[in-house]
Amino acid sequence: MEKRKLVRFRAPCYIKVSLPRVSSNFSCVGKDISMKGAGLIVEKEDSFNIKPDDSVSLCIFLHQKRLCVHGKLVWAKEYSWYLECGVYFINIKDEYKQAIFDYVFKYYPQELTRRWWSS
Repeated sequence: MEKRKLVRFRAPCYIKVSLPRVSSNFSCVGKDISMKGAGLIVEKEDSFNIKPDDSVSLCIFLHQKRLCVHGKLVWAKEYSWYLECGVYFINIKDEYKQAIFDYVFKYYPQELTRRWWSS
């Protein structure tokens, strides 16, 4: 059972992350995304400074759009060579929410169908 308010869609994307607390920047892969948050896959060498409740700034690249949002790291799970974590977006613009939906609808329509029929 999903605890999120909005389901995430498996729609990979490229993300640049900034951690103001430690003045660190790195790139990662967005594993999934919704209008309220994203799942990130971070390489091990970039993840050593990440802690739950960190404030983060993200630049999310969705095909030809760039969305710059602020968020909070909600959870993190460590694996052998990477870290998987979840970020909750704080005060995301409505136009960005629409851009996320459009991205999923255009490039990953099977995700909308999968989510529609599994609910």
